[in-house]
Amino acid sequence: MGLDGYYSEVLPNQRVEIVKELQSKKDFVATNSHGVNDATALAQANVGIAVGSRADVLAETADVILVNSNPQDIANFIWKSDL
Repeated sequence: MGLDGYYSEVLPNQRVEIVKELQSKKDFVATNSHGVNDATALAQANVGIAVGSRADVLAETADVILVNSNPQDIANFIWKSDL
């Protein structure tokens, strides 16, 4: 997929700081979430991807909404887009 790296198991308050840090290095940042507690990180990212049945609560923040709870949908989105 051409990814340079990823972070996992990061607390919501840490997510937005990681996004800002990567963006300060001119990195393009995509982040995904299934909960409203990550809305700030989704808004800060270059592309915010809301995933799952609760994605509707993130509709105003996310750039992309994937309504199924299938992680493969994120990879499919990246492969089929111009990210």
